[in-house]
Amino acid sequence: MSDRLNTAVAEAWSNSSAASGAAPGASEQTKTAEGVLLPVVRPVDWSDVAEAQVRSETFEQARVIAGRRRTDHSGAFDLLALRLERICRENGWTRIAVTTPRAGCGGTTVALNLALALGQRGARVLGFDAAGDGKGALDLLGLRKPRSVAITDVEDAEPPVHRLGTSLLLAEARSPSDRAFMRDGGGDPTGGLNALVDRYSPDLTLVDLPSVLRGSDTPLVLGTVDAALLVAGAARSTADDIAQSAQLISEMTTFLGTVLNDASTDGAAY
Repeated sequence: MSDRLNTAVAEAWSNSSAASGAAPGASEQTKTAEGVLLPVVRPVDWSDVAEAQVRSETFEQARVIAGRRRTDHSGAFDLLALRLERICRENGWTRIAVTTPRAGCGGTTVALNLALALGQRGARVLGFDAAGDGKGALDLLGLRKPRSVAITDVEDAEPPVHRLGTSLLLAEARSPSDRAFMRDGGGDPTGGLNALVDRYSPDLTLVDLPSVLRGSDTPLVLGTVDAALLVAGAARSTADDIAQSAQLISEMTTFLGTVLNDASTDGAAY
């Protein structure tokens, strides 16, 4: 009886959609193996987001080696993107954090290269700068714009969003108060991130966090993501730093592992 009812509803939905000329972005429904009707939401069109104009020299200075500009080290990010894509698909994960033991390990650079590599594989990625230290992806690419105090103090102000190509959006925390995360003991620790995810429906969100050992609120934010990747600096991170960071991450979320980044060799990731 339930199967026939679901079939009838599906046919009625199909006929109704055809008759009304449903818009491409409208919700649809599909029937699972159990006969349950589930909504299917088509990808949101990102073409209305202005594409950022970044010069090739800027990408080079930012050590961006994934995406269009291929180097001998691009394969490392391709492999990392492949592994991350697979594990996220297997577990149904959509929000991944990238953090470091301490500042200067290249976490933002790795996160940006990884986002571009994932985009090359067809994923639509939202990169969110939650580091709040003035050295995020927007700074690396020269995309940060001056903001007045009046604007940044408005809680409902939407974070500025920049598009790179067709598969990557970059945004940052709206205001200094957002970057304080859970300091006030409540609220959304990632500021305007949830609103951006709801609006743009990315396949995967990469959250660039402050270093986990610097006494910040990063461990609290780690509790809001599906998993986290640790980026250690070959010339900066000690074995103790890596071990302590891995332990802190594991206590809050799934620890994906450590990427050893060597900034002295063209931003290579090993």
